[in-house]
Amino acid sequence: MRDILFRAKGIDDDDKDRWYEGFYIALNDTTYCIKEDYENHPDNTKHYIIFDQMTDWGLPNRHLQARINPDTLCQFTGIVAKDGRRIYEGDIVYMRCDGLSGYGTVEFDEGKFYINDTKRRRHYFLDNHSKYRIDGNIYDRKEEQNGKD
Repeated sequence: MRDILFRAKGIDDDDKDRWYEGFYIALNDTTYCIKEDYENHPDNTKHYIIFDQMTDWGLPNRHLQARINPDTLCQFTGIVAKDGRRIYEGDIVYMRCDGLSGYGTVEFDEGKFYINDTKRRRHYFLDNHSKYRIDGNIYDRKEEQNGKD
């Protein structure tokens, strides 16, 4: 069994560059009776990552929520890179196993996480036997590219 965790970037101006890790939840601000009301209020759903923060040894943790940008929402694959970091959907990773290597973006399809190696036109399914190195993610890379324009 694996932890079902998510990661996403904050949506507020002071934390747009901060990644939050924890449990994902989407909440509607209001429930409407009429379809037109939903059409008039398209931004009715708010997206959050719920996480805990240690206060001090032996004291209860703080349970916090961060409003997030749902376009950056990534699920934890259940696999950890060789440096101990969790591998999430959208991460750019290098993998090596038994003389085979690949490099690409972690994606999810048909119930499985895999590395999409577009250069070699191959897919490598993630497993606990391979060694992985994380080289960033598609969301931060987009921001870097946008900053160079």
